[in-house]
Amino acid sequence: GTFIDGFEEGLIGAKIGDTVNLNLTFPENYQSEELAGQDVVFVVTINFATKLGDPTEDDAKKYGFESLDDYETQADEFAIGVCLFTNISKTATVKDYPKEERELLLDSAIADYEAYWSSQGTDLATFLEYQGSNVADFRKTVLEQEIKPYMDNYLIAYYLLQTHDAELTKDEVEAKRIELDEKYDATLESMGYDAIEIQHTAALSKVVKLISSEAKAIN
Repeated sequence: GTFIDGFEEGLIGAKIGDTVNLNLTFPENYQSEELAGQDVVFVVTINFATKLGDPTEDDAKKYGFESLDDYETQADEFAIGVCLFTNISKTATVKDYPKEERELLLDSAIADYEAYWSSQGTDLATFLEYQGSNVADFRKTVLEQEIKPYMDNYLIAYYLLQTHDAELTKDEVEAKRIELDEKYDATLESMGYDAIEIQHTAALSKVVKLISSEAKAIN
């Protein structure tokens, strides 16, 4: 229920490893005026799946927890930390973005769009022209709607670590990579992650645990 109409329904029946083309339309009241009411094709690859339902003792131990109670305790702490981090992010303002990384992320995102439209027998510029737009304006849209929100999360995470004198170590990054490799039964690199993304994931995890441990319940 968090994506535009038809997105989640279009993935029903897909298997791990499948790539699905979702031909959809943005709602007329979509937050971006440029995209509102426009047709769109999402290309979605299923990398892994998580089974819903109540976990068992065996499930908990399979994923590295000492017991089901240990899993439930950590799950509660994680949920609290995520909630707190989300609330912090909503009220925080990122004043500046590292230019070099911002441009690298933007170029990478645009390259993905260009590769997709090339696979469809056209190019990004032609598609955008058909939509009444151009590459320059599209770059601005991707920057505001994709790149900056992505950067916001980990920049805020690094800021919180800094204010708590909790520096992220190389060992913690490597431990997170190993943890996720085992969880997904595949290497993060094979799933499209690069070294900096793994580092950001480790930073977010550390911050979530940190602020969760400082939380106090108010009756």
